[in-house]
Amino acid sequence: MEFVSRNSSLDLTEILVSENLLTEAKLSLVLQSLAQEMTTSGMKLRQGSYHFNATKGSPPGVRSRFSLDIQGLLMEAARRLDEEDILREILPSPRICFIQGDQVIPEEALGETGQYVMSLALAGLPLGRIIRQGRAESFVVRNLLKMWCQEGFLQIDDSAETSLDSSGADNRKRKFDLGMGLRRAPLVLLVMLIILGLGWVRWTAPPNNDASAAETLRANQLHSEVRAAATLYRYREGKWPVSLELLVEEGKLDPGTLATFCDLGWTYELDSKKDSFRLRT
Repeated sequence: MEFVSRNSSLDLTEILVSENLLTEAKLSLVLQSLAQEMTTSGMKLRQGSYHFNATKGSPPGVRSRFSLDIQGLLMEAARRLDEEDILREILPSPRICFIQGDQVIPEEALGETGQYVMSLALAGLPLGRIIRQGRAESFVVRNLLKMWCQEGFLQIDDSAETSLDSSGADNRKRKFDLGMGLRRAPLVLLVMLIILGLGWVRWTAPPNNDASAAETLRANQLHSEVRAAATLYRYREGKWPVSLELLVEEGKLDPGTLATFCDLGWTYELDSKKDSFRLRT
């Protein structure tokens, strides 16, 4: 996409369609979902006002046009806001994981989005990762998971929650111990010296390189995408993939992600003895 954008006058939507990354119909659904997300986010603001202007043009980078019922858009946003408290009560943390429930829902009873979200949940991914990779709006993904938990198709992994709770308790204990220690005068003096030293380092250290920070972020994203695709493959096939090319053939990894992964000189190494894999740079 970046290459085509640099070497042509096509906008984002035209590139997506011309490169067969999205069909016109799916592109329209994506734009409608984006409009719904933005409307819901806007209605969460506690102060302010809004109005809609009918225009003949489209925003920069978007030439595809579609029609929306504004009243329906607002009503759906209001409904989602009303159900936010229920979602937070059932799914309180982005770190919770899921396991198979007492009942098994047949795949044919799920749509394309439902099948993909269910596979991510049963593969052991945490809620936050499922939302980011669920190929749907945040509310839609969370609402599906909530419904499946209520109907017994999924259960929240209590063992994961227990480990998180114990970790939080340990953190609180460490904070309490530190607070007791700070009451001692020598330790207070030492802390003040450390703070002054850190302040001096901050003002004398060179500024961070935005380019390197962006590269680090992109590298973490690539590693995350590859690990998620491999985990999803293991969930379905019962074993780790022998290569990343197999993930691309199975449709679980984007070809562009693999190309970038290889261009950066990274390799995928399968360790069959330890039943794991490593991503080496």
